[in-house]
Amino acid sequence: MDVPMGSSDNSDAVSSDATRTTVSSGDVPSESSLNGEPSQSKVRHSPILDILAGKKRPVKKTTPSPSRKGGLRVPVSSGQTRRRNVSVPMVLRRRAREVAFQVLYQNDQNAQHDDQRSSRFIRRRLQGTNLVSFAQSLVDGVGQYRTNVDLLIKQSARNWTVDRMTATDRTILRLGAYELLYSATPARVAVNEAVELARRYGTAQSSAFVNGILDDLLHTHAKAKDAQEQAARREAFQKKLANTPKSS
Repeated sequence: MDVPMGSSDNSDAVSSDATRTTVSSGDVPSESSLNGEPSQSKVRHSPILDILAGKKRPVKKTTPSPSRKGGLRVPVSSGQTRRRNVSVPMVLRRRAREVAFQVLYQNDQNAQHDDQRSSRFIRRRLQGTNLVSFAQSLVDGVGQYRTNVDLLIKQSARNWTVDRMTATDRTILRLGAYELLYSATPARVAVNEAVELARRYGTAQSSAFVNGILDDLLHTHAKAKDAQEQAARREAFQKKLANTPKSS
């Protein structure tokens, strides 16, 4: 079989023996090298010569990417799998908070919502009495303090009304503000959890928007709440000391 070469004269041909020699050497000789003259330059051979010579191209072995584990994409950072140091109770409460957010979002979109239907939804999505009670308390608390929470959000938002906000941001802010001001959740935890919700369910700007407003609420209102709670604890401790019988 004659194989066309990449020289300037396409009419020239190489015998099958020359072709086999060419394939084994890995280079295509020029016309001068076939005549016994030294070649001025080497031309990289085409893979088509391997096919014509009956040689199989080596199969490149691939190794699994370190960023994949069990067929699932695993986030990595600096060559290591990123692990969040989050306790199990915190993860479960975060899940309950997400369910509460979903209920509150539906309530925001539907003014004629059914409270019993919302409660059934919470029970279906969560397992465990404590988680169901926690999620239900968030939904009930936001509903009870919604008017005051909206007023405080409007004061901290500056040039933004609550109605102008997206439904997702508005719902996350209501939930975060309630936890921050009226619940037993630590203030910084309430802010961080609301920001996590914004990252997951909001737009690219939602997390910064939510963080800014709740951080303002934290410094203007939550500190006063903490001071009141500390004063109440000191008063309760003093009463306990006063009622404790003195040993003789």
